[in-house]
Amino acid sequence: MSCSIHKAVVFQTRCRHILFATLVLGITLVLVHSSFGTDRISVMISESNDAHSTALASFLRGMIGRSEQTAIFTYDLEGQMEAGIRIAGEIQRSNPDLVLAIGTTAALAAKKELKGIPIVFFMVLNPVSSGLVESMSSPGDNITGASLDIPLETQFQYLKQVVPDLRSIGVIYNPEETGKVVQEAIKVAKGMNLSLIAKAISSEREVPDALRNLLGKVDALWSVADGTVFGPQSTQYILLNTIKTGTPFVGLSPSFVKAGALMALSCDYADIGKQAAEIANRVLNDENPGDIPVAVPRKVSLCINLKIADRIGLRVPGDVIKLADEVIR
Repeated sequence: MSCSIHKAVVFQTRCRHILFATLVLGITLVLVHSSFGTDRISVMISESNDAHSTALASFLRGMIGRSEQTAIFTYDLEGQMEAGIRIAGEIQRSNPDLVLAIGTTAALAAKKELKGIPIVFFMVLNPVSSGLVESMSSPGDNITGASLDIPLETQFQYLKQVVPDLRSIGVIYNPEETGKVVQEAIKVAKGMNLSLIAKAISSEREVPDALRNLLGKVDALWSVADGTVFGPQSTQYILLNTIKTGTPFVGLSPSFVKAGALMALSCDYADIGKQAAEIANRVLNDENPGDIPVAVPRKVSLCINLKIADRIGLRVPGDVIKLADEVIR
């Protein structure tokens, strides 16, 4: 099993003239000192993509604020859990001061294999459901990080603004994958005077029936990042039928909105990397990672498709349109 291992990158944070370079993974820092730094950080990247590169570059910029030198070793797992397990074993033997895990594959491999070494993850969804942490407020053990999960209250508040007459929300989910998220969402919705009607499925082929049981009974369809629900065929089916029935659909990302969802929220990947750097600095200053709450996105962007709003007969308030970061007209 192959994986890409980048040579150590060492930077001296007292130097004001640090240069930047682009490597295979993305942007990182050029070697500016010949000896290894005081802090040693091993970085496990699930796979190379633009989002991970953006977040990692921001993380590295955030680490420049430390007063000592830092040596960074990066490992690209190329999406392979087997490679992640093997590399984590090698990292365990090298005993760095901190392990940075980018993406779910890297985070799960680090969680499984690393003992006694602090782990900070980011670019991860549903860290509780996936078993990475015990809870968002008290992660436990040797791990914490910055998740991609936009707070449920924030998601429902945006939806209420876009759909002013909102009373009931539908969601399709696989209990084994996103059950904890949906159960928490039911509680949050109730506290906001909303009713969340959840339809559980165990395979993608059950999506059409679950959707038919929701459409016409709910004011909007909400989505969670559930791989069982959102396969290529089922996603297309949901998009077509929510438009056909005039049901506002909250997609998982702006790409869903461009494909036919009414709206979606997204987070700022660069700021997620910055949040991870803030947490890493705390850990390197001897705070216990298990006591540091998992961070949630603090910068949220709204994308709205006004063409879809017209097709489903929804008038989006003008002040909400002004609030949106991206509007498809």
